[in-house]
Amino acid sequence: METKHRWTAWLLSLVCSVLLLGCSANEGVEGEASAEEEQVATAQDDSEPESVLLAENLERFKHSEPDMLMRAEPGMYHGDQYDEEIVLEALKAAVEEGIEGEELFYVLLDLVAEDYREYQDYFDQVEITRLEVTDRPGDMEQDAEEGEARTPQANVQVLFDSSRSMTGTVDGAVKMELAKEAVQDFLAQMPDNTHVSLRVYGHKGDNTAEGYAESCVGTELMYPFSPFEEGAFLEALDQFSPTGFTPIAASIEAAKEDLLAAGGERIESIIYIVSDGEETCGGDPVKVARELHESEINAVVNIIGFDVANEEQEALMEIAEAGGGEYFSADSANQLKEILRERRNELINEWREWQNENFAESRVRQQEIVGESRELQAEMTELTRTEQERMVALSRQLEDELDMSLSQLRNAANSRALALRNYMTSTSLEIRNEAVSTGLTERNEVLQEGLSERHKLYRGEE
Repeated sequence: METKHRWTAWLLSLVCSVLLLGCSANEGVEGEASAEEEQVATAQDDSEPESVLLAENLERFKHSEPDMLMRAEPGMYHGDQYDEEIVLEALKAAVEEGIEGEELFYVLLDLVAEDYREYQDYFDQVEITRLEVTDRPGDMEQDAEEGEARTPQANVQVLFDSSRSMTGTVDGAVKMELAKEAVQDFLAQMPDNTHVSLRVYGHKGDNTAEGYAESCVGTELMYPFSPFEEGAFLEALDQFSPTGFTPIAASIEAAKEDLLAAGGERIESIIYIVSDGEETCGGDPVKVARELHESEINAVVNIIGFDVANEEQEALMEIAEAGGGEYFSADSANQLKEILRERRNELINEWREWQNENFAESRVRQQEIVGESRELQAEMTELTRTEQERMVALSRQLEDELDMSLSQLRNAANSRALALRNYMTSTSLEIRNEAVSTGLTERNEVLQEGLSERHKLYRGEE
């Protein structure tokens, strides 16, 4: 330890002397040492505490684990601070002080070891996280606290016209039965995590003056918001038949209460009114549709006009426009099914877009991580080569000037460079492999989910 202390103290004085001599040379000063040089020489006698610190600091290089070597502070003359002349003189002084073998290698590292800390920080901190997929069509959000309760991201309600006019026939079949069949098929193909509901109107009283009052307040929730369950829904459809007037406005007002009762945040609310005619109870469905659409619920009101007389279609169109939705006209059973099929196809396309979007995002994330890892690995490798070449060159120059063999120093430099590069390569490869594996898993899951949901919807067309 005493020898190391003397070497490090000498190194400090050497650095100061070289710098001061360089300044003197630039200024053309000749002759004896200046007053500043004398002060530096005097300071050498008091440098023991600093030399102890420097000597102990060599311990940072005495590790066999590459990651510990990469965490070590760099040498005094690493990177752009490298000064071959000063380093060579310092090494000569160390040899003259009797430092040799492994200890001389640590001294060399204390002079020229490169800075790898930011790269080790990257290894320590890089994290391959799973893709957070975008909201699925009609998605449901997991309650973070409960862990089980789920809230729908889409509520779809059908307001079903059961007025007397639905006893009419289209293509030889009763409109009511055709509409029930089409609506049942439509809602059955909603995503599993979409809540559906059925509200009926015009099924109370009758279409006479005596039955008017009862019929016009007769709007009833037959299937509350919940996932579609075929048996329960078919039972709900069997509970009513066409009989009275057409209270569309009152039904839209009631639908608002249904949606509010369903609760939840960030819910997409969609209403489909299936009707064969305009409002006949004196209400203002345009006004209430606009209010619903502009409310905090922000529901979209669509109208499917089934076998509607031409003079009544404009009134239904105005309702859809006020509700922020669309009006669809169906004059036959096939057209009604086709309209509902198109709504289903929109959802199929949404699933395809969801799949493509998340598939692409997963690939981009993977490529970013892989690209970053390759780039940093290349930088690290180049840094080890610079360090290695400098240490080998210094050992050869020292060998020539002191006429001694320093092959052990070169072997140590080469071994260190190889160990660091192997560690950098293997660790970078692990990161890239994990990124690729995670990406493949993500994309396979997205692909399978997208295909599965589309197939469910396609099967509804069969």
